[in-house]
Amino acid sequence: MKCPKCHHERSQVIDSRSMHDGSSKRRRRECESCGHRFSTSEVYGLHANDLPLLSSRLRKRGGHEEDFDSNKLRVSIDRACRRRKVDAAQAEEAFDQVLQAVRDRRGKAIDVDDLARWTFKALLQVDRMAATSYAASYMEWDTPEEFFRYTK
Repeated sequence: MKCPKCHHERSQVIDSRSMHDGSSKRRRRECESCGHRFSTSEVYGLHANDLPLLSSRLRKRGGHEEDFDSNKLRVSIDRACRRRKVDAAQAEEAFDQVLQAVRDRRGKAIDVDDLARWTFKALLQVDRMAATSYAASYMEWDTPEEFFRYTK
């Protein structure tokens, strides 16, 4: 696996965990060249629970729709947790909670504000500051007071 920091071709697996009822694996790796540690995820094929995700659409604030992309969701959660003491399992739990909310919509269009609220609530259970960071970056606010009331 290529290191995201120095792009060296070889890394060593230092931890490996099954996720999503055994349908994927999360691995913690260390670059053999620079020592940078990073995580990777491996999915073992299409899981029956992922079928609704394939047809889910995300309705953006401008009114247009795009395909729901779980990778974008994962990146937004990872960014919110980046400088916090949130381990990978906690971030993965928040990610799973939001994905379950998307699955529960059964392929219907999802409003981007609903997705943001679900993500905020999932992060709030993990780390209050990570949730606040997410809200500041990904949610729309009319006034600073509205933001402070919501994140209080």
